[in-house]
Amino acid sequence: MATQNEGAKIVAFIPTLTLRRYEICRKCGFDWNVSKQTRIPQDGYLCPVCMNKKENVK
Repeated sequence: MATQNEGAKIVAFIPTLTLRRYEICRKCGFDWNVSKQTRIPQDGYLCPVCMNKKENVK
């Protein structure tokens, strides 16, 4: 008796190494791709756009 998956190819699941890390900006709420070496403060990540807005207000 033949099964439905008899001729199907077997694809092995190989996890890929991702070098990406996403953080959510505490001010605007957008996801940002940041380096794995970036230190994130306890109060959350502040994206470059919001950081520039903060500097321009002063």
